Amino acid sequence: MTQELADALKDISPSEAARVASRYAALKDFVYVTADGDKLDAKAYDLEVEYCRELIKRYVEKHGPLTVEGVGTLRLQDRALAWNWDVRSLAENDPATFARLLELGCVTLDTKVADAQEKAGNVTGFRGYGHRGGTSALVIQKGE
Repeated sequence: MTQELADALKDISPSEAARVASRYAALKDFVYVTADGDKLDAKAYDLEVEYCRELIKRYVEKHGPLTVEGVGTLRLQDRALAWNWDVRSLAENDPATFARLLELGCVTLDTKVADAQEKAGNVTGFRGYGHRGGTSALVIQKGE
């Protein structure tokens, strides 16, 4: 958080809150206009960017870097991925380290996998040990 935002959050007047809310609404309703004149809302823009990215990525994977005049060269760059752990092997081969990781909150349950296993009838009884978090989202309710 920037210092400017931190200072602004201390206390703002109702008129300042209204001004910022108007700006927020305008930004949320922002329309992207492409060089060829297409107008896209934020969701359409994100979908188009993803479509183009995937199409060009497939092309570059197959044919190598693509140089486009006025754009530059599009190429693939390797990125590091997250670690994947063999937790079963860790628990079997180094139970003390596994227990310590569990105690420190480093070992978590993959809810999607657990849900699928529960539906398949392979596991039950774990739901009593979980809790669901929550958050709030700022939404704009349009007037009628």
